[in-house]
Parts: sequence; structure tokens; C-alpha cells
Amino acid sequence: MTATETAPFEIQPRQTYTPCREGGGRRFVVVKVDGDRAEVWDPFGGPRGLGSSRWVAVRNLHASGTTQHGRQRRTGYRLLSQPTSKWQELCGSCMRWHDEDDMAVIAHGWGHSTCKPCKAANDKRYGAQ
Repeated sequence: MTATETAPFEIQPRQTYTPCREGGGRRFVVVKVDGDRAEVWDPFGGPRGLGSSRWVAVRNLHASGTTQHGRQRRTGYRLLSQPTSKWQELCGSCMRWHDEDDMAVIAHGWGHSTCKPCKAANDKRYGAQ
């Protein structure tokens, strides 16, 4: 690989995605990849908002929200975050992976914990509890 080439984008479990277009849907986590589709988990979908799984075409998952020509994507989902270690927790507010020390609340379930920055923002918006 030369200095100008980049590694090919690889879709992997535990990556979180967000819609390329604002208001285009909810964020989700990749559970597994099976050929040309990926099983994803929405922590707040399904009955009573307790989470649900669905399948997404791999062609709709992108490394960024812009095309090769620099234009904003209008469809699909862009990579939001991926864990750097298997010990990180997923914040359900920002859908980013954090080390345990960066978490305000740990619920030990993908998307049900809260990181310190999100807790501070929630406390500011709704009042500290």
C-alpha cells in the first residue's frame, strides 16, 4: 500500500452508525456481518423502546458521510464510532464507545450506559438529580 492509498473500509461488529442525512433514522450497532447484509441492533427500537434487531444492506454502510467527490451523502449510514478495546461501554445518548473511567452510569448492556459528557449535558438541560 502506498502513502496515498488508504486501507479498505471494513464493517465489523460493535461499530455504531448514524444516518448520513439528518432526521433519516436512528443510530444502531452492528451485531454481525453475513455476506452482503449486516444484522444491526437499535438500543431504543422495538416494543417499549427496549431494543430491536434488523438487517441492513452492507452497501448502505459508509466510512463517512461524504462521497469520494466530497458531496454530502443523502442516503445510507455513516460510521459514528467503534470501540478500541473489548472493555469499552456504549453510551446510549451519543452512541460512542468509552472506557469505564469515562462513564457516569454503567448499565452493562449496549446503549443503556451514559458517559460523563452526556450526563453533564442532561443535568444541565433537565437539572441534576
